[in-house]
Amino acid sequence: MKRLFLVLFTIAISTALLAHAPRSVELSYDKDKQELTVEAEHRVRNVENHYIDEIKIYVNGEEVKVKELTVQSLPEKEIQTFSLSLKKGDKVKVVAGCNRVGSRSAEITIN
Repeated sequence: MKRLFLVLFTIAISTALLAHAPRSVELSYDKDKQELTVEAEHRVRNVENHYIDEIKIYVNGEEVKVKELTVQSLPEKEIQTFSLSLKKGDKVKVVAGCNRVGSRSAEITIN
């Protein structure tokens, strides 16, 4: 019984060590195209098993868009572009989540 517990504990720890939240989230807004680009750095070996699974966008504290993903587009990061009509002074917060563990957020104020 102790051996089984030790094996399960070792597997759980190993999985936790391999899983990680996005390292960073970078945001940019193109006023002319009215597009918000989200780049979430998240280095993985297998984009189908470990990936950014959700991107949530908040404008002035209100959730306005959610994108759910089932695979990461690149092994080093996920890049998504969203059509958004934003105005000067709008505060944008983006939360990018990992399908295994954790999330990271970033914020910008539109100039």
